[in-house]
Amino acid sequence: MKSILKYILLSILIGACETPDEFLDVKPDNSFNPSTLGEFESLLNNVSFSYRRLQNLTLIDPDIAMNDQSYANIMADEVMVNAFRWNHELYNEITNDPDYNDAYSNIFTFNQIIMDIEEATVNEGYEESDRANIKAEAHAQRAMEYFLLINEYAAHYDPDHPDIPGIPMPLENDIEAQLPRSSVSDIYSQILSDLEMAATLFDDTFEDVQPEANFRPGLASIYGLLAEVHLYMGEFEQAASYAEDVLLRYNFLYDYNTIELEDMENPWKGITETDLTFATLNKEVIWNRYHRWNYYNPFYLFSDDLVSTFDKARDRRWYFWSTQVSQNGIDTSPYYIFCMSDIETNAGITIPRLLLTYAEAQTRSGNVPQGLEALNTLLTHRISNFRPYEITDQNELLQLIKTERRKELFGTSLNTFDQKRYHIYGEKVPVFERSLNGMNYELSPGDQGYFIAIPLKIRNINPNL
Repeated sequence: MKSILKYILLSILIGACETPDEFLDVKPDNSFNPSTLGEFESLLNNVSFSYRRLQNLTLIDPDIAMNDQSYANIMADEVMVNAFRWNHELYNEITNDPDYNDAYSNIFTFNQIIMDIEEATVNEGYEESDRANIKAEAHAQRAMEYFLLINEYAAHYDPDHPDIPGIPMPLENDIEAQLPRSSVSDIYSQILSDLEMAATLFDDTFEDVQPEANFRPGLASIYGLLAEVHLYMGEFEQAASYAEDVLLRYNFLYDYNTIELEDMENPWKGITETDLTFATLNKEVIWNRYHRWNYYNPFYLFSDDLVSTFDKARDRRWYFWSTQVSQNGIDTSPYYIFCMSDIETNAGITIPRLLLTYAEAQTRSGNVPQGLEALNTLLTHRISNFRPYEITDQNELLQLIKTERRKELFGTSLNTFDQKRYHIYGEKVPVFERSLNGMNYELSPGDQGYFIAIPLKIRNINPNL
């Protein structure tokens, strides 16, 4: 793609509105209407697409725990308290949900590009071939938004129950529309359609990743999301095939054995690999959707069950990101704090996630040696003096992969999605329990607590929801 023109982004106008229905009631004036390929591409060059995704799910993840000291920091926040208690309804009738609103604001932008790009003129610095690439990116970005939305706001995809209600799915910007929920199955079909369209539209010279703007997808990014979508659908051979395609194109991993803490006495000061600080610089990230920046206020604890899975002497992830002292000096022993400091966790497409997806998909498909090799590749870069596993039993390897997903992706909220899909696969998922201030809370397999209600404020505006 060519250099980006200075342009006032339509997404800024959209983002200023409080709800998706409100922005659909506002028709941008002519100063915001793109007319050239350069102006349309500038709509895609907006790093805010990647900002703070799946925020509602942070405290829903059953691997995250709190004690009285950390809970005291969220008691005044109704949304966070509801999430920690695994309530399905997080927001009251007057409160905006940023996860929901931001995603539909982004979709508005991508819809406009898809609807209008064919009418755009070819301005200086662009060629006719750029038109298809811009349209491809818009399709791909829309697919990413719907993938995040459907997994946050609906029950998991179940091929045996295709009519499960999902979320509204605007594919055009109609300011009069009050759409009903599309089914989960229909949303997944549209995600696949958008990704396949994007892969078809990109020309042969389009880059596999966009390292200078990794919130925008390349070909490898698209195949990476296709791998995740097929994994979530239980289509493991397709998931393995797409993940393998990505890893043949791009497979960068940081070796945690070559990284050190800035201060071995205080892990809150972070690590020496500065590229890991921002997801936009992180070379493991091939399609950025960062989840959270900093985990010190409020601080979060590792669940006791997750703590028991770490090799505390050799696992560099444990060494970097666990402590029993908060940034403010609070001693939480015997509990351990997740002390990732000044680093963005990522809910997008990363090479570690794809290695685990490839390992899982191959193992579930009966290809144990391939699954084992992928897992050993990741752990060689994560554990000191790692001796590769020698496992031949499919179930044993699958359980190990599940455990490593929890550790590698901790803090991203993706574990919540994993527990949802394991249940649909027919696998055992425990009843999770939390106790705090004399109150007990439970999250059972298939509960609505695994996903968020479409915000009440939105439902009151749109009676079709």
